[in-house]
Amino acid sequence: MAIILSKDALWKGIITSLFEPFMYYFYEELAADIDFNKKPEFLDKELDEIYPLSDTKKRRSDKLIKFFLQNGEAHWILVHVEVQGYEDKYFPERMFTMFYRIRDRFSKPDLTSFVIYTDAIKGYEPDTYQYEYQGIELKYKYRTFKVLDYNEKELDKPENPFSMVMLTTLKSLQKEGETNYSWRIDLVRRLKAANYDSSIIRNLLLFIRFYVKFSKTEDEQEFENQTSHILNLRKDMTLEEYIAGAFKEELIAKGIEQGIEKGIEQGIEQGIEQGIEQGRAEEKLRSEQEKNRIEQERIQGLHIAIRNMLKMGSFSNEIIAGILEVEIDFVQQVRKTWEEEAKQKQQNNDDMNEK
Repeated sequence: MAIILSKDALWKGIITSLFEPFMYYFYEELAADIDFNKKPEFLDKELDEIYPLSDTKKRRSDKLIKFFLQNGEAHWILVHVEVQGYEDKYFPERMFTMFYRIRDRFSKPDLTSFVIYTDAIKGYEPDTYQYEYQGIELKYKYRTFKVLDYNEKELDKPENPFSMVMLTTLKSLQKEGETNYSWRIDLVRRLKAANYDSSIIRNLLLFIRFYVKFSKTEDEQEFENQTSHILNLRKDMTLEEYIAGAFKEELIAKGIEQGIEKGIEQGIEQGIEQGIEQGRAEEKLRSEQEKNRIEQERIQGLHIAIRNMLKMGSFSNEIIAGILEVEIDFVQQVRKTWEEEAKQKQQNNDDMNEK
């Protein structure tokens, strides 16, 4: 299955998988006090409930993370990664709205808000929301980081793998409109030379490979070939197969290997591969009726995959959509039906208990 991911999904995934390097990159002093032996909690589902997608009608790259300090105290951090390429006059107000909703939802925890601006608009870096009316004054200021304001030397922090994420983002802005093959290959070479753990390499390679589309089709193929050579991949292993390990290793680390087997693999077995691969190879030979049957099997398989991933409770709509290569609206529809069925089942159980 080919990997197709939006920038939103890539940012969410890389912050999740490289949380410790992320914290040391942007919050060095605070990171020194964090107990990284205790796994952080990524509250994407709770954040979606606090600020639903319908409030903006746009996909977001927000992360809400709960972590623990070495003295045992729990702290919260809201990380908002903005990948938009245009000014949004309502953005500061949205940051404030999320701030007070989170504070209210979780009984006023210590909370820090942070925005990484990855757009190409010079001078656009709002960091304050102000409100004044009839003697009432309010000022909310949050931390920001504008990638375009830094050069490569400033972004490159030795020994911190999150540097590769920031350099990829900067390169994509600086080289816009030019071929993006050479600078990506250069980053892959640096990635190999850094001698990171294999899971870190996979996640960073995933970000480098898919953050921006290739300018030319031939560059994409050459990148695949050169990267496979640099990383010494087996001849029978494609680059996408190697990168796909990033998903699996990340999910195993969260203790939900069962979610992969029951969700993704079962979905593929019961329709995705049969519907897509077989359909592509033989669609010209099939009748319209046969094509409809295959499409129904594909959709059925996707429903099964999504439902099994939802049962594990650790997948946001964006991550599911990115892994299964479907529209987020489709995932939302399946989630809504699944939740309604769960409520009805619980109601039936309650009725039986009362009898």
